[in-house]
Amino acid sequence: MSPATAIDVLRTTPGFSALDQDELARLADRASLARWEDGEAILRNGAPSDSMHVLVSGAARVPLGGDGDAARSVRLEAGAVFGEIGMLSGDPRTADVFAIGPCSSLVLRRDDVEPLLWDHPRLARLLTSLVRQRLQRSGDLNRVGKYRLLRQIGKGASSDVFEGLHEGLGRIVALKMLSHTMAYDRPLQARFVNEARIIASLEHPNIVRVYDTEAAYATHFIVMERLQGSDLRGLLAERGRLTAQEVAPLLGQAAAALAFAHGQGVVHGDVKPANCGVGTTGQLKLMDFGLATRVDGAGSAGGGDLIVGTPRYMAPELVTGARADSRSDVYALGVMGFELLAGRPPFEGTVPDEVMHAHVHASPPDVADDVAGVPVGLADFVRAALSKDPRERPDLQRAAELLGPQTPVALESAGARCRTTVHLDHAAEDREVIDSLLAALERGADGLATVEILRSGAARGAEPAPDANVAHVPPTVRLVRR
Repeated sequence: MSPATAIDVLRTTPGFSALDQDELARLADRASLARWEDGEAILRNGAPSDSMHVLVSGAARVPLGGDGDAARSVRLEAGAVFGEIGMLSGDPRTADVFAIGPCSSLVLRRDDVEPLLWDHPRLARLLTSLVRQRLQRSGDLNRVGKYRLLRQIGKGASSDVFEGLHEGLGRIVALKMLSHTMAYDRPLQARFVNEARIIASLEHPNIVRVYDTEAAYATHFIVMERLQGSDLRGLLAERGRLTAQEVAPLLGQAAAALAFAHGQGVVHGDVKPANCGVGTTGQLKLMDFGLATRVDGAGSAGGGDLIVGTPRYMAPELVTGARADSRSDVYALGVMGFELLAGRPPFEGTVPDEVMHAHVHASPPDVADDVAGVPVGLADFVRAALSKDPRERPDLQRAAELLGPQTPVALESAGARCRTTVHLDHAAEDREVIDSLLAALERGADGLATVEILRSGAARGAEPAPDANVAHVPPTVRLVRR
């Protein structure tokens, strides 16, 4: 088959038609045409695999029961793509494919195609997405090395997370799989592998443990400790915000984990609630070191003018192009502390650029003004951590002293709680009566509910301060029924 004919075949094949002329030409130049007689095996289950096929003419079948019964087969027509998992992974074939009558296929071999994938992202995304789709449809994504996959428990932009079982040890684990669409992206693959190496080097009770790494299904896996519970992002979504008594030990544990990592020369680079696992006992585990860097620059997540991180938690110096270091982790921890206490981040915006501009130019609100009853040490830590000048941020070793004991405090899920908010808008002259009613409410709710009274804004009828530009917000009573 001439390259021009091969290009025509690929151009009309679903998926490949999205490639540009140069990509099609490079692929076609490495393709060969194979002809098959009726009943001949194109692929054999268990056989070594080094190629994929595009059916050019005729038809083929894939027996479902492994017994060769044509009545229980999937029929493939011209244009069908098969064998891509074996080509990309090198794993043995997982199914038979037989010719139906005379047919022909375009054969693409791994040694010819794989070098192209690193230089042609669109082609790589196409072929790896075919692998992902095939695995989802077939249910073949069920074992990775020594681990049996039980169920999918998470999905992100760059990875999927599965619960798995090491059958020999009886250990439940979590397996983080690099997304197939990123398996041939050199920076992202390097970042993924770097994450496993970094976490494996950090043995600390507040850092998730890595047990193993695996390569399978044309991508990479990190095998790590299976955490029971949620992450702080999920807890915030349930609860709205946490109490100061809960936040202090959580921040203390996070500070201890970061201080240890920094002592080992590792900067996390993406501290935020979603990257802090937490169980019902209140023990925190810092996880997702995908943007981690070493102080010496090894394993850097970014390069050049690239800004890497989550805008809501990004230190001002990172926005202006500085490298991540331990002090930028402290800033992110301060943002997270404010968010846990107030139920919102210190800086908000409708687009990332707006938030990043605020990190650089806007003064952060004081958490002690936003939330009543925050202990002085906790408020001091959050305030200092949000300093624009990195040199003014607290040392994490001292954070333990500011935050108090790091003993976990049991966290109550919102599923067992009900929150009632009552707004009291009253005349100024009734303040004394209202105070008596609120005091009686607190006494009556003792043992049944937590009563939190937020006094913000002026009472009705009160004179506003001269030139005050403050919206009226009546006192609020929040009742949490146990």
